[in-house]
Amino acid sequence: QSAAAKVAFEEAEQRLQTTAAWDRYLVDVHDRRFQALDLVRAIAAVLPRDPEGDLPEQPADRNEIHVDSLDMEYVPDLAVWFTGVERDWNQTLAAAGPRDEPAAAAVPAEAAGTSDAEQPGEAPVADEPAEPAAATGPTGPGWVVQIVGHHFHNEDRHRPREGEQFVRETLVRSLLGDAGPVTVSAGPKASERVDVKELGIGYPVIVQRTPVIKVRVKTARDPLVGGSLIGGPGRGGEPEEDPGIELRRYQFVLQFVWQPRVPGSPPPQPVAANQDSGFEP
Repeated sequence: QSAAAKVAFEEAEQRLQTTAAWDRYLVDVHDRRFQALDLVRAIAAVLPRDPEGDLPEQPADRNEIHVDSLDMEYVPDLAVWFTGVERDWNQTLAAAGPRDEPAAAAVPAEAAGTSDAEQPGEAPVADEPAEPAAATGPTGPGWVVQIVGHHFHNEDRHRPREGEQFVRETLVRSLLGDAGPVTVSAGPKASERVDVKELGIGYPVIVQRTPVIKVRVKTARDPLVGGSLIGGPGRGGEPEEDPGIELRRYQFVLQFVWQPRVPGSPPPQPVAANQDSGFEP
């Protein structure tokens, strides 16, 4: 009778644990539904922008970064990814400067890829610091998010805050937390504003640079009147040919780590690279 009671107790305990596990799983699924939404919202929130109602007339003077594409790839062990970009990370971090302090502005124009005489290809960057900051880097499974973007903040009057340095002082520092908190959708802190690190975002690295080039960009047209919003309609009300405006374009590729987590919940336990993490892509 004692043995039978013990077996029955163990079976009941197993059923209880299974029920609790399913309950936890369903709650986690509910929270995970919003994680990608929170990621996209966070990226949109940290992009540089001018104060509302104070948009400069000249596109080159606007604090804007245009996102051309956004991609992501699941990586079983982010330490492998970091090994390949650690030198770029040290350069990016050193030039961006510590949080809450002015960024290192003394970056030569050539180093930022701003010379029109540059040949196509990767632009030179600032020399690597003699003693780069020690970085342990991310570990475990996660996602590498890649942003391909460009900006036109590259006129002579913008120096030294142009080219790559403009990306460092805006998007990079924002992904490190300087842009302030962002709103989350689920979990214990739903509808609250949290630091991007609480979403699992970190290690922004500029991995590809290009020289600044001159481009001609067409201007927007007024659909009701016709003609350019800058030049106005042509004679007789006929739309005039849009000559466009000349701008200086800098394009870049930036990657950062995203290890999804629910703000307010305990951080996930470290997982060895050869251990099943239960993290499903």
